[in-house]
Amino acid sequence: GLVPCAVGGSPLSRWEPVGDFSSNVVERTRAALATGGSLRGILWHQGEAASWKRGNAESYARRLTNMVTQLRADLGVKYVPFIAGEVGDHYGASIEKRGGKSFVDEVNRQMKSAVAKLPAAGWVSVKGLGPGPDGIHFTTESSYELGRRYAREILRWQSIPCQMPEDEDYGGNAAAWRPQFTA
Repeated sequence: GLVPCAVGGSPLSRWEPVGDFSSNVVERTRAALATGGSLRGILWHQGEAASWKRGNAESYARRLTNMVTQLRADLGVKYVPFIAGEVGDHYGASIEKRGGKSFVDEVNRQMKSAVAKLPAAGWVSVKGLGPGPDGIHFTTESSYELGRRYAREILRWQSIPCQMPEDEDYGGNAAAWRPQFTA
C-alpha cells in the first residue's frame, strides 16, 4: 500500500529535516512498517513552490539531496528507491500568467542533478502531459499517465517486470486505461 504524506502547495523547506512535515513522514512510515509493511520506494512530486523564487530554485538540488539522505537515514533504508517527477512546463506558464517569474526549468535542472547524485534514484518526465483547466494541475488523463510513469520507474528500480498498457493496447489511446480499484 501507499503511505500518503502529500501536502499541496508546500515548499521543500517544510519537508527538510528541520521542517514541520519531516517528522510526520517518518512517524507515518514507521507506523505502516510496524503493521508488517515494507518500504519499497519513495515517490516525490514537489517543486512548484520553489519555482517562484530564484534562490529556492537554485538551491533545490542541495536541499533535496539533504532531505532524501536524512529521510533514508531516519528510516534506516539507505538505498530504498527515490523517484522524483519533474514540474510541468504548464506550471511555469501559470506563474507568469499570475505576474511572477518562473524558475520551473531551474527547479527541474536541480531536481535532475539531485537524482543523478543520489544512490538508487530515478526520474519521471511529465513531457506530453496536459494541464487541467486551472493551468496548475494535470488533466485526469494526464494524472493517470503520470501514475503509470511512476509505477514503471519504481518497478524498474525493484527489478520487477512491469506490464502496463501501451497505446496500441487501447486503439492508440493509453489514456483510456483506468486502474482497477477494488474495495
